[in-house]
Amino acid sequence: MVQCVKLKFHEQEFFICHGGLYSVPKLMYVSTRDLIRGSGKYETDIVDIYENNYHNGLCQGLIQVHGHRKQKESNISICLEDSVEFGGNLCVLNISATGYSVQK
Repeated sequence: MVQCVKLKFHEQEFFICHGGLYSVPKLMYVSTRDLIRGSGKYETDIVDIYENNYHNGLCQGLIQVHGHRKQKESNISICLEDSVEFGGNLCVLNISATGYSVQK
């Protein structure tokens, strides 16, 4: 299985992993554990940390997409977690030439 994906579509660049990271360094320095579980603890506010690091140039200009832990979302860090395993929604990120949206 692939632990993460970096993709570009219509000038939008995304970094997709299960857990959510603080930033996007050279990926050879990121453990598989962090890609799956994410940076920090489950309760860590990954969105605010990622946004701050994004604006400080530590995320390679990539929009982060993750699941694993329920978080608020922003236009820079998108959370797809909605407790599908407990009867919640299976979220999908739709990416188009004009932007993107999350469908629940």
